[in-house]
Amino acid sequence: MSRASFIYIWEHPDGRYYFGKRKGHPEDGYTTSHIRLKAEIETDSQWKRTVLLLTDNETDAYKYEGKLIRKHKHNPLCMNQK
Repeated sequence: MSRASFIYIWEHPDGRYYFGKRKGHPEDGYTTSHIRLKAEIETDSQWKRTVLLLTDNETDAYKYEGKLIRKHKHNPLCMNQK
């Protein structure tokens, strides 16, 4: 049996956001591997996560995450570039 993967976005009311991919299920308690963002999420409850894609195909998840990051890489509010 394959294990699910998901793509998520963390968004803050100030406009900053971050895309991520996780092998597992959205309810597994995972936040992010981005150290600065993780610290902010722990101290600022305004950060909200939305699952954008849930799939059993990890390759598709990697491709989708890459597509999102490439599309937003020039936006200074996208935290994937920092």
